[in-house]
Amino acid sequence: MLNLISRWALSLFLFGAFSFNAIAAQLSVGNEAFTEQRLLAELTKQYLNSQGHEITSKGDMFDKNLRRSIVSGRVDIAWFYTGSALRDFNQIETAMTPVQAYELVKKLDKSHGILWLDMSETNNSYGIAVRREDAEKYGINNMSELDRLMLENSHWKLATDSSFYSRKDGLKPLMKHYAHKMSHGNLKIMKPDETYDALKSGRVDIAMVYATDGRIKAYDLVVLEDDKHFFPGYILAPVVSATLPAEEQAQVTALLNNLSGVLTTESMIEMNGRVDLEQKSVREVASHFLKANKLL
Repeated sequence: MLNLISRWALSLFLFGAFSFNAIAAQLSVGNEAFTEQRLLAELTKQYLNSQGHEITSKGDMFDKNLRRSIVSGRVDIAWFYTGSALRDFNQIETAMTPVQAYELVKKLDKSHGILWLDMSETNNSYGIAVRREDAEKYGINNMSELDRLMLENSHWKLATDSSFYSRKDGLKPLMKHYAHKMSHGNLKIMKPDETYDALKSGRVDIAMVYATDGRIKAYDLVVLEDDKHFFPGYILAPVVSATLPAEEQAQVTALLNNLSGVLTTESMIEMNGRVDLEQKSVREVASHFLKANKLL
């Protein structure tokens, strides 16, 4: 009888351990379809796996799909940008400091089932860039001067990705804000990673870029000053789905805050450059960063 009870107790223990592992294995991280987001997902996966959490990657997603997946719980963890969340999803266009923007979006998104964790020191704002030779030739330094340049060069082409083209904080409202005009035929919609090479090679003359992309410096591009302050800050922070059980939320939150605390604009520029320019793998670059910061 004692043996039977012992075996029954052991079975319950093993079943409980298996159930816990099965739940842990369901934790997932999602990302958008560009280098920085892939790096963030890989950093999350490697770091949390090393701390006993089994994390799986959901792979590339459009920003709207990723946000919906966090809300529904189909994705547990992601990395969002304050400016995108405020303008594109909460329709807030009021000018404010980066900290004010973070505090506001944290409050607003909580009601949508998205929990913002500690903000990092990374600001990955959008930008509009031209080749340095053109900036110097035409004497252009800021976005207000771009209208004159586009009128003088009606054949010039602008490259953007599909997300920035359609966003509420994207190309269309930007052009309206600066009163720029460009025919649809001169717009080239590409994958996010293709706009830089298109600008460098001369296939386009203006391109949408991300502030933390290492190719801006490597390709000697000039990011035009946003002199009418269209772009808000795009401060990077981890988010988790409110559908996560409280215990898992607490464990994951502490770890993600550790990771967020070592990310800066400079470190993201370096990591992005190692992937995009040096052709290092996302996995290798993420591992190197975590080890350098004593998180692995």
